[in-house]
Amino acid sequence: AGDPRVARLTERCASTLHGADGVSISRALWALGKMGLRDDALLQAAASRIPDVLAECGPITIATLWNAFEVLEIENEACLAVMAQEILHRLEECDPPEIAIVLHAAATLRFDG
Repeated sequence: AGDPRVARLTERCASTLHGADGVSISRALWALGKMGLRDDALLQAAASRIPDVLAECGPITIATLWNAFEVLEIENEACLAVMAQEILHRLEECDPPEIAIVLHAAATLRFDG
């Protein structure tokens, strides 16, 4: 089911995420959400990579990742915990729109601790 060209794109994207930076991961997740797709291999690859690159991400990238987790209904508890810790650690550098995006995501996701 679905367009085989898009399937090739998502497959290739998933295979390259192990070396991706946070901006690339957030763009890939945003694209899935925009297209209304759920590609489990890509989501798993993103969730595996995010903890390794999160400290290098700017607040807007972190907020975009949080939003993507909401839109795509990603329930990777380990990744969510790392994202929550990172945003709390960097709270002072976030501007109001970034905080609002993260708070919106937190309202719909489990935000323990």
